[in-house]
Amino acid sequence: MIACSLFQSSGPPRNAVVVEVLANSALTPWLRTVSERFNDEQFKTEAKRTIYVQHVPMEAGLAVNALVDGETNPALWIPDETVWVDLLEAEGKQDLQGDCLSVVQSPLVIAMWKPLAESLGWPGRKLGWLDVGSLAADPSAWDYYSGGQFGLSLRLGHTHPGISNSGAETLLAVVHAGRGRVAGLWYKWSSDRWKASGVPEVLSLDGMMEAIKSITYICGEFDGPAREALRNEPMAILAPPAFCLRRPGFLAEIAWERLRAGQVDDPERLIPIYLPTKGLGKS
Repeated sequence: MIACSLFQSSGPPRNAVVVEVLANSALTPWLRTVSERFNDEQFKTEAKRTIYVQHVPMEAGLAVNALVDGETNPALWIPDETVWVDLLEAEGKQDLQGDCLSVVQSPLVIAMWKPLAESLGWPGRKLGWLDVGSLAADPSAWDYYSGGQFGLSLRLGHTHPGISNSGAETLLAVVHAGRGRVAGLWYKWSSDRWKASGVPEVLSLDGMMEAIKSITYICGEFDGPAREALRNEPMAILAPPAFCLRRPGFLAEIAWERLRAGQVDDPERLIPIYLPTKGLGKS
């Protein structure tokens, strides 16, 4: 025996216009609240049909695949970040392209155990994406700055960048933090040759230009926008492109001069040099 009710206890009313909203699962509490509030108002179309909003939770990366494969066709998509809309367009689906409107914002933060942060100079200095990204990619650098007391490597944990928005934003943050950074060393002319002044450092292009206080000859690999910015700096003389390449011959010349001067190092005692960002020092 089976009994069928003539009335629906939940879900859209009969003959309703269902507006499907596809959004990240993190937005579920907020969307459930506003959707229920909207549905309780029983708004009607001109044809007197009830408008019913239905939320479908799905991570942005999975939503892209579902939209491309035709598994879902929502009226509205809330994908966390416009990068997912661009990815969907790159996959050949432009139905949801248009002017995206930001409806809510949430911060992307770095969480780290206090002793680890203190070993990197916190709270005396702020730690950023470039710091954690560089140290996570190089166990030797992590061992140097942490003193080897917190394991063999720094593990940067994040959600799957192909599925989750926070994972994708983490990778984008690390990449963006590294853009515009240069590794450099200042030299001064002394008698008959250039001599290093200070130690190698990593700094931004803007930081390097701010440090130029007198006529400075600059050589090194820079992209087009960076070279254009340096050309507009009155105190900077930019070397021709041919002199800005990393050529083995230049290193060989330096090594030959050191060998002739008897400045020979013991290969077994050679260690790599890691260039920290400004303010990052060994504890």
